[in-house]
Amino acid sequence: MYQMASLAGVLRIILWFFVIYFTIRLIIRIAAPVVIKKSQEALMREMERQNARRSQQSTANSQQVNNKKNDPEGEYVDFIEIKD
Repeated sequence: MYQMASLAGVLRIILWFFVIYFTIRLIIRIAAPVVIKKSQEALMREMERQNARRSQQSTANSQQVNNKKNDPEGEYVDFIEIKD
C-alpha cells in the first residue's frame, strides 16, 4: 500500500526543482530587458503623440485669439442686470 520515498527519488525531485528554477530565472534575465525596452519605446511614442497634439492645439488656440483681437467690433458679452 504505502511506498517509502527513496533517497534517490528525493534527490531527483530536488535536482529537477533547481533545474527548473534556474532555467526560469535565466529566461527572465534574458527576456526582461527586451520587454522593458519595448514598453519604454511604446511609452515614448505615446508621449510624442500627446506633445504633438498639444502643440497643434496651442497653435490653433493662439490663432483664434489673434483673430479675435483683430475683430473691429469687439467681443459680445452676455450679462444679466441685477436690481438691488
